[in-house]
Amino acid sequence: MTEHPEIDFSGLEPDDRDLLETWLAFAQAHVSTVDALDRRLEAAHHLPVAWFEVLARLSHAPGGGLRMLELADQLLLSRSGVTRLMDRLEAAGLIRREVYLSDRRGTVALLTDRGWDVFQRATPDFLAMLRERFGRHLPAEEVTALRAALVRLARPLTTDDRRPKA
Repeated sequence: MTEHPEIDFSGLEPDDRDLLETWLAFAQAHVSTVDALDRRLEAAHHLPVAWFEVLARLSHAPGGGLRMLELADQLLLSRSGVTRLMDRLEAAGLIRREVYLSDRRGTVALLTDRGWDVFQRATPDFLAMLRERFGRHLPAEEVTALRAALVRLARPLTTDDRRPKA
């Protein structure tokens, strides 16, 4: 039985139908989860979920910072895309940028004290929403299995698959 009765899957082999349905379910779960997280963070903290992700990544990076290229890779953004995002976070006082001291060619993004405070205040709401979204549908062992599968899927097939062009 198909999960998407509005889509005509006739002509597809069963394995291909399963792959397509899996991808459609994954895409729907991703969009609906990100949308719910974004609405909660915006309402409670005036913080877009994309900003929260940056704050989370920086808060767990050694020294509270990452090179812009590393951040672009992790966020799957182009260099110009990560620059625009960092411009907005810097204007909000959540991050600062400094020249990378070891080679003076790159820039590192660092959390400010305000960025750390905003991240700390928003994290309980973010985690509550994740518990609500995942806990309602999946037991803990399935969450662990899902994470393991997603980590494998997130690995680039080649170095060219890492970052969008632009």
